[in-house]
Amino acid sequence: MYAREKEDGNLRPDWQMKNFCEAVNRCNLRDIGFIGSDVTWCRRLGMRGWVRKRLDRALVSTNWSAMFPNVRLHHAVASTSDHCMLVLKALRIRQRGTRRLKLFKFGSMWLRDEGCKEVVTEAWERALNIGAQHPFS
Repeated sequence: MYAREKEDGNLRPDWQMKNFCEAVNRCNLRDIGFIGSDVTWCRRLGMRGWVRKRLDRALVSTNWSAMFPNVRLHHAVASTSDHCMLVLKALRIRQRGTRRLKLFKFGSMWLRDEGCKEVVTEAWERALNIGAQHPFS
């Protein structure tokens, strides 16, 4: 366990940590890291103060890592628990060649155009007809 992963409290015996690390290595797993707080659990131990540890982690295989390269683990603080929630989030990656839809912005100058009323009325009626065909969509 790294020094930043534990603050105060009893230390685990070296043989336990060695066995854990050996099992992780034998299974070809790796910690994917995290975004957020350095610890995932904390508790007050009376007069001894607070114990803070990184108990929870995500271990993944190389294959999983290759399949999901844009996934990040977040430590999200929960006010109702002494543990942080672990949240896997996929980063949104835009593929090449795909264009982002632009938001429609109405220009008041269009009101001066003679055909504006007709275009708006036609579009409105078309939308009403589509809505009538699919009332709950």
